[in-house]
Amino acid sequence: MAHLAELDVEEPETRAVLADDVVVVAEFRDRIYPGLVETGRVERGGDKPFHTVVNAENYHALEMLTYTHRHSIDAIYIDPPYNTGARDWKYDNDYVASDDDYRHSKWLAFMERRLKICRELMRSDATLVATIDEHEVNRLGVLLDQLVPESTRQLVTIVNNPKGVTQGYLSRVEEYAFFVFGPDARIGSVDDDLLTHRDMADAEGELQRPRWKGLLRSGDDSLRADRKDMFYPVWFDESTGRLSHAGEALPLDETPDFSPQDGLTPIWPIRRDMKEGPTRAAPRRSILDYALHPHL
Repeated sequence: MAHLAELDVEEPETRAVLADDVVVVAEFRDRIYPGLVETGRVERGGDKPFHTVVNAENYHALEMLTYTHRHSIDAIYIDPPYNTGARDWKYDNDYVASDDDYRHSKWLAFMERRLKICRELMRSDATLVATIDEHEVNRLGVLLDQLVPESTRQLVTIVNNPKGVTQGYLSRVEEYAFFVFGPDARIGSVDDDLLTHRDMADAEGELQRPRWKGLLRSGDDSLRADRKDMFYPVWFDESTGRLSHAGEALPLDETPDFSPQDGLTPIWPIRRDMKEGPTRAAPRRSILDYALHPHL
C-alpha cells in the first residue's frame, strides 16, 4: 500500500492506494534520469563480456549514456550521414536536400550536438573514429579541432571502390576516417602490412613487394572473355624505351602474336599464370594517357 497526501495545503487530504496504481509525475525543472531495460541478449562466450545494442534515436541514446558511462568509454566509432544531397537524413524532422542553402550549417549543428556528448563519454586515453567522404571532410575536421583542441587528430584514407566513381572530372576511389586521440592515448605498434596484396606471397609465405595498380583488370570481369574489346597489345619501342601506341582489340577466337613489327614489340595483357585478361582502358583511349593519368 502507498499512503498519499496533498502538498501545499493547510489540511491535506490523505488516501491509501495500491502501490502498483501510483504514477510518479515530475515537477517542473525536476531532473529525470533515464534507464535501460534489457529485452534480450545473445551470448557466445559464457562469462565473457557481450555486446549491447541500444534501440533508440542516436542523440537520445548518447545523452542517456552520459548518466551511466560518463568519462568511461575508451573507443567510439561513428558513421554519420555524409550530407551528399540525397534525402537520407533529417534536420528538424525534414529531409535535407541538395538545394538547401543551409544544408552544411544544418549538418554541422547536427554533428556538433552529438560530438559534444561523445566528448563527455570519452576517457582521457580514448579514441574517436569518424568516417566521412569529400562532401563534409573539411568541415568535420574544423569542427573536431574546435570541440577537442587538446586531442591529436589524424586523417586516414580508405580505398572503398578501386574502380572509382566518375564525377565529371576525377574518379573518386576513397572515403576518409578521422582518428581523434585523447591527450593520454597511446598507439601500439602492429605488423599489419596494408600495402601488400593478400595474394602476393611466395611458396614460403613471405610477403612480396606491394602490388601497385597496373593496367590489367582485376576482380570482376578480369578474364579476356568478360571484356572482349579490352584485349589488345601495347606497342613498345625498345630503341627509345617508351610506349608507342595501343593496337586494335583482338577477336576472341584469335591467338595473340608476339612478333615485333616495324621495330616495335607487342605487349599483351597476360598474367604470370598465362591467363589472358582485359586491360583497364579501352583501345580508343591513349594508353599513354592512362599510364600517366589512371584516375581520369
